[in-house]
Amino acid sequence: MASTRVLLKVLDELSAKDLKRFIFLLEDGAEWEPIPRGRLEGKTCEEIVLLLQNHYAQQALDVTRKILLVVPRRDLVDKMFAGGEEDGARGSSRERKRERPQGQDCAGTVCDQLESSMPTPKKSKEIAKILSDKQLTDLASQMGHNWKQIGIQFLKLKSYEIERCEGESCHVMQIFNMLKFWRDREKKEATAKQLHSILASRGCPISSECIDWLIEDNE
Repeated sequence: MASTRVLLKVLDELSAKDLKRFIFLLEDGAEWEPIPRGRLEGKTCEEIVLLLQNHYAQQALDVTRKILLVVPRRDLVDKMFAGGEEDGARGSSRERKRERPQGQDCAGTVCDQLESSMPTPKKSKEIAKILSDKQLTDLASQMGHNWKQIGIQFLKLKSYEIERCEGESCHVMQIFNMLKFWRDREKKEATAKQLHSILASRGCPISSECIDWLIEDNE
């Protein structure tokens, strides 16, 4: 398995703009098998490292090096892969020349097009808020008798956690406690956007009218 430390350090070195471009290229690459967009959305650097390792296995470092050359962050390639890392992470000068068309600089061709096509991220929206008790209570009041199915099948809670929720006599409080179990487990990922994406999944027994306000509150 590729070095977790190296991959984490690489991602930490990237600016917000370069990281966004790195993720974009992971989704649409010609020289490597793309990772589906849905698996990358809203992921932290640590989660992206796990995706790289699971998806590319021993090729994770080599794919990372190739993407960095396209970003372009050749300085980071020279800095992080200078020790002849596994899978030809450094590569010969002849191999590097083949990675881009002769006489063309990545910064003046494909990368410029990518940069111009991607909107500048708004810093004010980068940090999503964790769901509050009030939001969980409002959502709980709109869930019906299928709440246990939602908890187990879609929120991935354990049966004993559902049983603990059933200890409450109030129906709304039972569902609130279920949602709170999910929030406590997800920690900083327990955002309105994340919960909405789960409850909007195909087959989830809750109507869009009951959950669309989560997105409206998040805007």
